[in-house]
This record gives sequence, C-alpha cells and structure tokens, in this order.
Amino acid sequence: MPEHLRALVVILILAAFTFFLAKKITATLISPEQFKRWRNAWIGITLIAFLAGNFWSVSYTHLYQENDGFNHRRSAIQPLA
Repeated sequence: MPEHLRALVVILILAAFTFFLAKKITATLISPEQFKRWRNAWIGITLIAFLAGNFWSVSYTHLYQENDGFNHRRSAIQPLA
C-alpha cells in the first residue's frame, strides 16, 4: 500500500476519534446538522487532497472551468503603469 494511503487511513482514524469527542463538546454550541455538515466537508476535502494524485492538476482544472478558460482571466489583467 502506498505511503500516502497509509497516512490517509491514520488521519481518518484519528479524525473519527476527534469528531466523536468534538460532537459531545459542541452539542450545546451548534446544531447536530451543522456539526455533520462541517464534519462531512472536512472528510471530503481531506479525501480529495489525498486521492487527487496531483493537487496542482486538480487546481488547474477547477480554475480553468471556473473562468471559462484562462484567456478570459488573462485579458482582465492590466499591466502596471
């Protein structure tokens, strides 16, 4: 098993323990639905970061799709006068 996947397993096990304790501590501060949303977002982002393989290619693809291509973004940049 690749080292980054072993690290992911360890991080998720530690996170499960941490989220278990945090749920009890934050029960009076935030709603259970909000806690689940934050927990699931953290787990999702962590999985994407570990399983993407190359973070920069994922970022490039996302940026390219968001801005309808880089030509649109570059045309908005003006040189300093």
